[in-house]
Order: sequence, then structure tokens, then C-alpha cells
Amino acid sequence: MIKDRLVHYSKLVGPHGDSLASLFRFQKKPNSDYPKIYLPFDSLLNHKSRLIRNTHRWLGEFLTREDIFEVQCTLACHDVPELVDGDVSRLAASDLQSESAINPLIELLLLPDDVTRYRDFLVAEDFLEHNGVSIPDSFYSLIARMMDTIDGNYFAFALLENYAIKVWGDDFDSDLQKMLDRSYAYVNKMRLRYRERIALLSEYYDVDLDGILDHLQKVEVEKIDRFSETIEAQGYRTASLV
Repeated sequence: MIKDRLVHYSKLVGPHGDSLASLFRFQKKPNSDYPKIYLPFDSLLNHKSRLIRNTHRWLGEFLTREDIFEVQCTLACHDVPELVDGDVSRLAASDLQSESAINPLIELLLLPDDVTRYRDFLVAEDFLEHNGVSIPDSFYSLIARMMDTIDGNYFAFALLENYAIKVWGDDFDSDLQKMLDRSYAYVNKMRLRYRERIALLSEYYDVDLDGILDHLQKVEVEKIDRFSETIEAQGYRTASLV
């Protein structure tokens, strides 16, 4: 059961004493404005649990029960390596690790059958975001990466909305506006890139990846638009998603 995997990974402790419940997303950023904007905290365990729950909600009409389970298994293990390396910002991500460069401690933390899932997830990330030439063995890893990306995007905007509300009535926060401009530009860039890359695989897998991506991106628009309405009401400039 997927719940058993989630419980297993929630109990792991990394070499630095971190657990998925104590590692928080969006906290290690290169810009000084991030720490005060990205509150409240979102733990990796919350992120993982949210993704597993939403897989069935968002994709129940597209995938079989078995397919949903496989996507959930990938999502259950995809961020366990951050117990070793720490949370990596998507907005500040550097070149993807090659498979040969994976820290051996990571594979010790993963369940044996999740090592392959994790490696394929890296291939999917590389294919979708870095124009990688290798095609993932399974479409599960591609869908998991789509889900992971969209969750990261809309939760970031939830935190930005929270900060905009907190500073309402204060002087205009130029740092927040810069972060908003950069976030909208980043999300739109990735939305277009994902479409371009998934279109290359239309005949490769026996599943409608184009339709799945289109559906997930519509979910993303609905969620981010809600946050944008509140942010705009606080006097900040927003943008439409493509």
C-alpha cells in the first residue's frame, strides 16, 4: 500500500539528522528576500503527502488504479534524496546530477524497488527541463515530475499570497514585486517547455500524455489565478499564465 511507503519514508533520518518532516521547502534561496517571503513553512513530508493525495484526485479519469499506484510510488521516493543533499530550489536549480554522480547514501535510504524509480525520475526531469536526450523508461516518472512541478509552483504562489496579505497597508515591497515577476515568468517558461517536450513523445507511450499535461496545467491555472486575485488586490502586479 502507498500509505506504508509514506510511513516508511517519514521515519527515515538523514546523515545530518533531518527527516522529511523537519526539512522545509523554499528556505535555501540565493536572494535575501526569500526567507521572509516564504512563510509559513512547507515540509517535504507535507509536499509528498499532498502529491500522493492529489494523484488520484487529478488523474483518476486518465489512469488505471495500477498506473496511479506507480505514479504515487515515484512521488513517495522522489524527494527522499534531499535528506542527504537538502532541499533544492526549483527556481535556482543548477545542472541535473548525472546518474553516475548520485550520492551512494541516497540509494541506501531508498527501498530497493524505488532506486530504479528515482533514477527514472531524474531522467524525466532532465528530459522535460534540460532538453535531455534520454527518454524515461516509464511514463510514470514523467507524470510524477509534472505533478511535482505544479505542486511546487502553486504552493509557492500560496506563500507569496500569504506574504502579500501580511504586508498589506505597509509601503510597497519591491522585493515581493520582483519575486512575483520572476515567478510568473518562470512558471510560463516551464509550462511552454513541458508542452514542447511532451509533444515529442506523443507516439512513444500507450497513454495520452498530452491530455494529462493539459489537464494538470488547467488545474495549475485555477489554483494560481485564485492566489493572483488576492495578490493583485494588495496592489501588486500579476500576470496571466500561458
